[in-house]
Amino acid sequence: MSETLPTYGKNSLTSANIPFTVCNQSLEITQGIFPQREANSLLLGGMQEPAPPTNFPFHSSGLLAANFPASVTDSSLDPLTGEAMSGVYKALTAFATAPNFTDQMNVPFGENWDKEKAKALKEEWLRGNFSNIPLIKVVSSGDIGGANGAFGTATNTIYLSKEFLAQNARRLDALTGVLLEEVGHFIDAQVNQLDAPGDEGEIFAALVQGKDLNPEKLQVLKAEDDRAIALIEGQEISIEQQSVSPIDLAPNTPPTARAVTVGSTSTTWSDWVGPQDTNDYYRFTLANSSNFSLTLNGLSADADVHLLDSTGTTVLQSSTNGSTTAESISRTLNPGAYYVRVYPYSGSTNYNLSMSAVPNRPAVTVSAQDANAAEVISGQPANPGIYRISRTGITTA
Repeated sequence: MSETLPTYGKNSLTSANIPFTVCNQSLEITQGIFPQREANSLLLGGMQEPAPPTNFPFHSSGLLAANFPASVTDSSLDPLTGEAMSGVYKALTAFATAPNFTDQMNVPFGENWDKEKAKALKEEWLRGNFSNIPLIKVVSSGDIGGANGAFGTATNTIYLSKEFLAQNARRLDALTGVLLEEVGHFIDAQVNQLDAPGDEGEIFAALVQGKDLNPEKLQVLKAEDDRAIALIEGQEISIEQQSVSPIDLAPNTPPTARAVTVGSTSTTWSDWVGPQDTNDYYRFTLANSSNFSLTLNGLSADADVHLLDSTGTTVLQSSTNGSTTAESISRTLNPGAYYVRVYPYSGSTNYNLSMSAVPNRPAVTVSAQDANAAEVISGQPANPGIYRISRTGITTA
């Protein structure tokens, strides 16, 4: 079967011979004519409406080679993939224009990367040419060790899990993040002779997306081993893979809870919960009676939260809204130790946990103790006498 794509005139066309498969139906294009368009705008599994040519030539290496089973034929997957690639190109362009480009490269790739090769990649991205981005192929998650994505250096191919695509058909951010991580693995293979320590792909993706990468999280990523062996079409291939589960910074039991400081200014901690991580515990201590406030948001699945006493077993208050609605808890707490438990109700989700505790101000009461005494609070003119001043609330400040 062959198909010739729409043309726009002799001066705006390039030719290619690109075989691919879509939805278990082989579709081979022989001498197909492709208009010069931005690389992410041609999506396999159904062509979009023709658009006037742009200054971004189409390159066959940017194609998504998909082989979806019958259960993964949602037409929304193709536009999602195209939008995600557009996000990848924008992120790479912004990264290439960053004034601290060299310092940023040092974080995921070390300090001995090939400056000339990195410069060549950077210049191509600045010109809007992303032909150096590897072929993207959709495979079974089982083929790549259960991961959502992987990069094969020997094949120069990015592999995406078809199960991940189907489950995240409405989550553009999730797909863009996985693609950027695998692009990070690709860059490492281009500029380093040896694999950079840790999961350089996830570090790179976090940097270019402007995500929080504190020293604690960076240390965990630098110690991670993202290497694995994939079995693609009967052939064993060495890959670097996207983490099957995000990094978990909050332990799963009260005795091992993550110790945090909750003050009068709100502080936010980010983590995730899901089937592989069913509890995240946080522990904090208050020195004074305080107005405590908690918010759990940034959810992509249903998660709930408990405020627990000093034993970590008795629930003082909970918030269990449905779906991705934010959770919140507000109450007055006495001095002492407390725990917060975040847990999934259904699915897996990242979350942002924000907490604050504003100390209660002391209350001062003035009361007259004899018949001659009077004070302005009662509306009477102040007269000499004996008064009692009572202070309640915080008595240490």
